[in-house]
Amino acid sequence: MVGKFSSWLGYGFKTFILRQTLPYLFGMVITDKCNLNCFYCESKNSGRYHFSFEQAKNTILDAHLRGHRSLYFTGGEPMIWEDGGHDIEELVRIARDIGFLDVFIFTNGTRPLSIKNCNYIVTVDGPKDIHDQIRNNSYDLVLNNVKNAVTKNIFASITFSKANVQYLRQFVEEVTCTNLFRGISFNLLTHRPGMVRL
Repeated sequence: MVGKFSSWLGYGFKTFILRQTLPYLFGMVITDKCNLNCFYCESKNSGRYHFSFEQAKNTILDAHLRGHRSLYFTGGEPMIWEDGGHDIEELVRIARDIGFLDVFIFTNGTRPLSIKNCNYIVTVDGPKDIHDQIRNNSYDLVLNNVKNAVTKNIFASITFSKANVQYLRQFVEEVTCTNLFRGISFNLLTHRPGMVRL
């Protein structure tokens, strides 16, 4: 924790006091493979991206050398990424070992959240009935995986669409009552605004 604090302090000194422009957050679309079929998603199973292990490792190293200290993996579904026996847990370990202070995985939550030393951002696309319509009846499975996760550093995320935007209050109340999440984030489909416009 001391190392993390001193690194943040150093970053703050360089950027706020010395006015240096430094990168911080780095995002990787590690794969477009996904085990769900959400109607609004354009990045699922397109065959356009899938990092090899060597590509992923080198990309993480390069990002750290450029100054990034926070990393997130997204997809597709990052928890199903693998290449030649390597999996996402190994990439998290590599990122931590080289000095990333925070590692996040954006996930649909349908796989066990069993990787230590990372934070999870789990998509819950509305109250139970709405989520199940959008995300293949996965609500109970997702909440069970969150409940049994190896960490409490889990955040819920809702992606707004025409199917759920009117249920925002109900979603927030329902997710809050689970006492399973540290916070809630909101995703806007900026690449497909027609999916949200009522």
